[in-house]
Amino acid sequence: MTAIYRPPYVYTLNFSNEVIEGIRADYFNKYNYSQRKIEERCFGHYTSGLADIVKKWCPSLSPHLMDTGLVIVLDPGSETNIHIDQRRDSIVDRNIGINFPIKMTKSLTAFYNNPDIVFAYDIDTAYSTGHYYKKPDPVLTFEMENQAVLLNTAIYHQVSNLSDVETRVMLSISFNADYTFDQSLDILQQLGYAN
Repeated sequence: MTAIYRPPYVYTLNFSNEVIEGIRADYFNKYNYSQRKIEERCFGHYTSGLADIVKKWCPSLSPHLMDTGLVIVLDPGSETNIHIDQRRDSIVDRNIGINFPIKMTKSLTAFYNNPDIVFAYDIDTAYSTGHYYKKPDPVLTFEMENQAVLLNTAIYHQVSNLSDVETRVMLSISFNADYTFDQSLDILQQLGYAN
């Protein structure tokens, strides 16, 4: 496992194998990963199933730092569109997320600087939030497998499942939108979850 330290895009976290395996086991005991997307709000009060899992395995993470839990499923060989993460009922970007591997395959994440919006489909475009974005060269790409990372989802990004046979399942816990990447990383370092 290669650590990735590239603020303000991504930062590898130090959650133990016991924590990762515990989150994974509790997730599979509660949910069916064939569900395409699970999103739960009200994290600040730990009122959701995803929040209960995080609280159990990461009790030092204050519930008031967290905003939303989201599970994302990527089929073998598939990729997301270029996008920024935004709550459907808000104009506030999700900003910063801790991504926990639930069912991990080798995956590739690419970050982009403001891709050009185009309104006609062609081979070099991807659909995202009602628009097509022309794919420029990425600013940063990184591969990961079975790692927890702090990810800046307010920057345009795309995730690809590099496996041809395995489904990728990721639990993303978003920080409250008031926190920047640096502030979130500082909190995680103080808690011992990051170098």
